[in-house]
Amino acid sequence: MRAPAFWWRTRFPPAAVSLPDPPPEVKLDRSRLLADLQCGSLDGARREDDAGVFVWGWAYDPRAGVPAVAVLLLDHGRPVAPAVPVFRERPDVAVALGNRRLVASGWSFWLPAGGPAAGEHDFQAFAVFADHRLGPLGGEVRMKGAGR
Repeated sequence: MRAPAFWWRTRFPPAAVSLPDPPPEVKLDRSRLLADLQCGSLDGARREDDAGVFVWGWAYDPRAGVPAVAVLLLDHGRPVAPAVPVFRERPDVAVALGNRRLVASGWSFWLPAGGPAAGEHDFQAFAVFADHRLGPLGGEVRMKGAGR
């Protein structure tokens, strides 16, 4: 049985597709937080032996029904990197929410091995909207030190 035609697009961007522009520089400013919105999900994190931690999810702006511009990923309340662009294909999200515009609402981040990836993690994430407001993502991932 053959895999669906879209299978490769969720794992490897084709050569003809350009990556999105870098997201805006964002800091966690609680005054810009729209706390009453549910804006996606921090789906999970997986530690890979000697390779770091892979974190993923999806994010959108429920006010406009479009994917978020970026995601601000926090570990123990501190940003782990600049904002992560939202551009990965998530057809499951588009189907679940009944909105075809949300196909490109996925995001992922790779925290390299060594340094912070080796310790314990308490990940949280916030969607970054075009107007630079923030919205919380559902889900929180806690990971112990050396084990998976």
